Amino acid sequence: MLAGAVFLCWNSMLLAANPPAEKTAPGNSAAKLTGRPFRGKLKTVDQKEKKIILEGPKAQTFTIVKDTRIYKDDQPAKLSDLAVGDPVTGYVQKTPEGTWEARTVYAGKHVSKSKN
Repeated sequence: MLAGAVFLCWNSMLLAANPPAEKTAPGNSAAKLTGRPFRGKLKTVDQKEKKIILEGPKAQTFTIVKDTRIYKDDQPAKLSDLAVGDPVTGYVQKTPEGTWEARTVYAGKHVSKSKN
């Protein structure tokens, strides 16, 4: 019984000293990352600035970073493979500075595999 009480006390002290880790931005331990999916057509593909901009009234702008995974027609691709007018979907995360970084970008046709 005493061993159980000592264990609970010790466990509580460890949790207080080392709280569970949360998803944070690299280099900024206080900022939580938020993300969301996106869908649209490419209005601009900026090779120099490494950005894509979607068509529409909001003209959403997403930065392409070194670990962004890009696919076109269900094959691995590069930013240079993307073209204005391509339909795109993907997932982006908001940085602590307020910009959106693309984590995945899927462009072109998406071949769905049916279960026959």
